Amino acid sequence: MLGNRTLTEEQTLIRRHFIDFFESERYEEKYHQLIQEMMAASKSRLLLDMGDLLDFVPIAAGFDNVANSAANVGASLGAGIIREPGKYVPLLELALYDVVLRQQPEYLKVDYRSRAVHVGFEGPVGTVRSPRELYARHLNTMVALEGIITQQSSNRPRVMETVHYCPETNKFTRKEFRDQLTPMIDSRHLPTVNVMPKTDMEGNLLRTELGLSTFMDSQCAMLQEAPEKAPTGQLPRTVELRFDDDLVDVVKPGDRVMLVGVYMAYTTSDNKSFQSIVLVNHVIPIQAFTMYRRVVSVEEKLLAFAAKCTQTDGPTGILNALSLAVAPTIYGMTNERKAVLLLMVGGVERVAHQSHVRGDINVLLVGEPSTAKSQLLRFVLGVAPLALSTTGKGSSGVGLTAAVAIDPYTGERSLSAGAMVLADRGIICIDEFDKMGAQDRVAMHEAMEQQTVTIAKAGIHASLNARCSVLAAANPIYGFYSVHHRLAFNVGLPESLLSRFDLIFIVLDKHSSEHNRRIGRHILRNHMTAKPG
Repeated sequence: MLGNRTLTEEQTLIRRHFIDFFESERYEEKYHQLIQEMMAASKSRLLLDMGDLLDFVPIAAGFDNVANSAANVGASLGAGIIREPGKYVPLLELALYDVVLRQQPEYLKVDYRSRAVHVGFEGPVGTVRSPRELYARHLNTMVALEGIITQQSSNRPRVMETVHYCPETNKFTRKEFRDQLTPMIDSRHLPTVNVMPKTDMEGNLLRTELGLSTFMDSQCAMLQEAPEKAPTGQLPRTVELRFDDDLVDVVKPGDRVMLVGVYMAYTTSDNKSFQSIVLVNHVIPIQAFTMYRRVVSVEEKLLAFAAKCTQTDGPTGILNALSLAVAPTIYGMTNERKAVLLLMVGGVERVAHQSHVRGDINVLLVGEPSTAKSQLLRFVLGVAPLALSTTGKGSSGVGLTAAVAIDPYTGERSLSAGAMVLADRGIICIDEFDKMGAQDRVAMHEAMEQQTVTIAKAGIHASLNARCSVLAAANPIYGFYSVHHRLAFNVGLPESLLSRFDLIFIVLDKHSSEHNRRIGRHILRNHMTAKPG
């Protein structure tokens, strides 16, 4: 759709430089193979390493007559793409179109339509930011973001070109449609009004041939800042995303992603203010454990430590040694610490005879007030790479699982992920679990056992992943635990919910002066040795 454009001298030169990049001696073999793999897989997006573009400095010949050019001597193509993506990316796609046209012209034809080729970027695009770190100075630049997809619209095809037939003259006419987010190349590439023409210039009636028109898939989503990275006392911030063509439905609500795109501003017809959006060109779904790189030196030290513990205390030596580092400010609770350690490590997920066996461990701490249950939860929140916190009274069943919301992009109903969906492959800590309403607890039954959240309401039927471990703390309903009654009577929770917890610990307050004296010594020792700050 970008072909046959009237380019200026500077645009023609930049396009020529991108062709030189693909044909350079250093990168020709690499990208020739990548283009062949793209065509073999019938894909339409080529991933380019930004490091290669940053290293490629075009020859300065031909810039003498181009005043104030962004591609001056010494400036690499990658630097131009990061600073001015709206100027460079369309010309890069034109250059890629030319390269593909030379190698395999028939690939660009799908039935009677022409196939569009796109580019995506990976590698050193810049600092990976969160939605909170986007400011006005980042507008119209290439940015790299990470966060959680919390809301996603349905696929909405966007018209690119329409074909109209006039019965009076027996002629076909074409009209292109562009929105504010489409890069502008020349005067014929300006944003257009999305109104289908009814008559031609002579007043003859036109009939729109939708079967001959060209459309492109389009989808909007909301990227939320990771909850564990939000400053204390502040709500996580969000930014709107748009996925086009082959990037539609690549991610789903609840996925943690890292993406590259162009941060742009746009206006709407019913709103006079500006809104911001990220036009995504590459997205990678990531898990919490892939956010941290492996360090070989640290792994060697851990293996040596494990071998020493096993040699000293046997097979349980590693568990005993590591459990001492779990919430060291708490006195006692040896078994509870081991359970929390196993919960953070997790188990192995299996599929046996077409049945799913979860690998995540659910732990419930039941105890009287002031028995350090909340301290254990705080420790997990501070140590686990992906952990969310909520309370029984401050959360609802919809907030824990998923909610149906009105999508502002399409006006249709869409799903908004809840806490258990956002904590996928992580841990969710629920304090005051016994204060949760009965209707809200029912919503957790499926998520805790099947590790999915199924929604069937308002015309939406969907299943979202909620593969998380639940660490909950509850108080007895009467303020103290009665050892003469069953657990369900003391906590006030149904057996159907208690059975979904793998480990349940009853933490009692021992009424002993010697026990209180040991706890007091432990607390004083912690305060005496703690560093101020």
